[in-house]
Amino acid sequence: MTGPMVTDMAEKAIKGVELADSFVQLGAIDLVDGMLTAFHNAQEETKDKEPLSSMQLMKAVTQKETREGMTLMISFLQNLPKQLNK
Repeated sequence: MTGPMVTDMAEKAIKGVELADSFVQLGAIDLVDGMLTAFHNAQEETKDKEPLSSMQLMKAVTQKETREGMTLMISFLQNLPKQLNK
């Protein structure tokens, strides 16, 4: 291995450590754990059930929890391009 190859690998390793540190500082571990738990719970709740009817979907949209989740997802989708196009 040449010196530039070692330098390039070290730079990439440092960036990886910095990214992991950012994840931890932003609470990514708790966030991912919460998301996985929510997804698992949703899977368990809907296991062996028929999909919601149109009327059930409309009723679900009126529930506060559903609106909070949808608001979060819409905000995420609106912010995503801003972060990706930096």
